[in-house]
Amino acid sequence: MATPHLDTKRNILIAAADAAVLNSLSALLTLHGFNVSSVADGASFLTAVRARCLDCVVVDMCMPDAHGLDLLKEIDAGNFPVPVIAMSGRGNTPLVVKAVKCGAAGYIEIPIQAGEVIACIEEAIQSWTPRNRVTLIPDIMADRVDGGGLLTPREHQVLEDVINGASNKQIGRHLGISPRTAELYRARILSKLKARNTADLIRKVLTEVQRPYPEALAAD
Repeated sequence: MATPHLDTKRNILIAAADAAVLNSLSALLTLHGFNVSSVADGASFLTAVRARCLDCVVVDMCMPDAHGLDLLKEIDAGNFPVPVIAMSGRGNTPLVVKAVKCGAAGYIEIPIQAGEVIACIEEAIQSWTPRNRVTLIPDIMADRVDGGGLLTPREHQVLEDVINGASNKQIGRHLGISPRTAELYRARILSKLKARNTADLIRKVLTEVQRPYPEALAAD
């Protein structure tokens, strides 16, 4: 997986009730090139996390109006488009285990350690794959989708990200290309697969690649 572009600021949302933790974490991430937005309660978190274009989310497990585990479940963290990192006090191993089971991509302990925080977030951004991510197999694409055999290996990679809901910016980060280049690849794919727009592309591809093979139906 490609290293994110260092000249492109990434957007991160922090949800934490403790003002001191919120401020120190915001300052640290800003220093390392992130665009940081923050909220201090669960209700605001649920609104912000669904409305903003993000690259990562950090959520405190101890919010004033909601338990962090409930927030992870509410947004379906394991299948969220970007990694969601849980945060809590040191030594709470049972909570760490529960957070990971609820889909957390990583865990930050308070008081925060700068090196550990940055390493955790960078690793999560670079390696995140939603649990229900659709994987497209080139041979099936070529066999079933009109124009699927015309795609280059790079176009196939871009298509897989598109099918999984990634923006041009997120595709660029994942594949180590610029958002503009990702946009050009998307346009070529639309043309080759004769799709009117991205929604039509997703419908066409998923309808065909997820259709059972005739021999599988016969076996049933």
